[in-house]
Amino acid sequence: MDILDFVEAWWLSVKQIFVEDGVVGSFERSAQDRPNPSCNLILRRNGVEVDLLVWKFGEAEFATMRDDGTVDQEHFDDVCNAQTLGGLLMRVATFVLLRNS
Repeated sequence: MDILDFVEAWWLSVKQIFVEDGVVGSFERSAQDRPNPSCNLILRRNGVEVDLLVWKFGEAEFATMRDDGTVDQEHFDDVCNAQTLGGLLMRVATFVLLRNS
């Protein structure tokens, strides 16, 4: 299992709970024959949005948009270890579920 599989498995494991709480989400993977394949997870709820883009070799972009249009973006050089990736996925969940709840 690579990092893209892990992000997809996480999304599939929480998707129903998120949907029941009003979150609209999408998950897409790039073509696997690309030099550095990626996946993109976008979650929206009550005017806020989280966009997580993760590349197979460990880099990630984490962007949030608040209901006032404010956008924050953060780059991560290496999210391949469980602690860093788990923390990032927790931030995704916290932002989309707790903002404007």
